Amino acid sequence: MISYHHDIEQGSEEWHALRCGILTASEMKLIVTPTLKPASNDKERAHLFELLGQRITGYTEPRYIDLDNAFRGHEDEIESCIRYSENFAPVDSCGFITNDDHGFVIGYSPDGLVGNEGLIECKSRRQKFQVETILADKVPEEY
Repeated sequence: MISYHHDIEQGSEEWHALRCGILTASEMKLIVTPTLKPASNDKERAHLFELLGQRITGYTEPRYIDLDNAFRGHEDEIESCIRYSENFAPVDSCGFITNDDHGFVIGYSPDGLVGNEGLIECKSRRQKFQVETILADKVPEEY
């Protein structure tokens, strides 16, 4: 079943509790290769150990966050969702989504939901990286 946790603020204690010990979309790159095969490397094993530790302790260790980029990105995300709503379709906030349809729980933190089946994910990058992307005329692989 897919569960939408609309009233959860990303980064809050409740948000950390929901994602504790489960694989999330932003971490898929650690366990699946670009060819969609299971990864078998040091990063994959380290992430497995991290998730197991979270399941055992019920605790998610804090991670370093570049506050300047985080604050700028958060503000830009809000503005991006507003502009998307004004020009395309309404965006509803949703702090976290879980899915246990396959016998295990996975999670995702979208920047917003669009209609019944859509979502929006906003990326706010420093100017030099955005210009590089525009000149390359292709979306970077990590996105």
